[in-house]
Amino acid sequence: IEAEQVLENELMPALDSLQDAIQSEIIYNEKLAKEGMEKAALEKNASEKFSMIVAIISLGLLFLISHFVFKSLKLQLGLEPRKLTELAKEFANGNLSSPIALSKSDNTSVAYSIKSLQDTLKEIVQELNKVSGHHESGDVDAVIDDKRFKGSYGDMARGINRMVKMHVNSTKEVVSVADAFGKGNFDAPLAAFPGEQAYINVTIEKVRSNIKDFIVDMNFMSKEHEVGNNDVFINEDKFNGAYKEMALGL
Repeated sequence: IEAEQVLENELMPALDSLQDAIQSEIIYNEKLAKEGMEKAALEKNASEKFSMIVAIISLGLLFLISHFVFKSLKLQLGLEPRKLTELAKEFANGNLSSPIALSKSDNTSVAYSIKSLQDTLKEIVQELNKVSGHHESGDVDAVIDDKRFKGSYGDMARGINRMVKMHVNSTKEVVSVADAFGKGNFDAPLAAFPGEQAYINVTIEKVRSNIKDFIVDMNFMSKEHEVGNNDVFINEDKFNGAYKEMALGL
């Protein structure tokens, strides 16, 4: 009876209190779990929003960077890369007339350099055509104004002038010897020409030799006739063409 009273009066209330405490703990834990889930959901949403904001900002920065890079690149190139490629192909094909439109303030871009190259090449071509026209009209002393060009272009112009002067001087020397031949001076010297131009010396010397041989044979025949040897004749078989005709005539 005492045990039942202790169980009923002390142990059962204690068990009820323990059960209430456990139930309260369970409810509290469920509340914490629910709050944690709600907090996690809020943090997840915040994280997603933050990630979206970061992505948008990153894209915006990328766009701005790309814009400034493209703008800087365009300032450096002066024209679109495709247009520069087309100009390079036109240059390679010898077409120097393609228009290159630049802004008035552009004096540093790649396109500006290409236009400068185009202008220089066009000027060289114009000079060459002008000098060629002078030579065709007989003004063989005309040369390129090499002072108008710089660097390798100036060297090229001076090289062309040297080549032209060399050929003109060669012609003048040959004409001078031919003039001397016309005046009866068959001993007029002719400087030796280099390389393939040596054929000029061979030709002039052949002319000189034919004339001098003809004169020697003619003088020999004349002297023989003066002493009465009238049967002495020039050996016309030694000569060809007009020289042979003159020998036959004599």
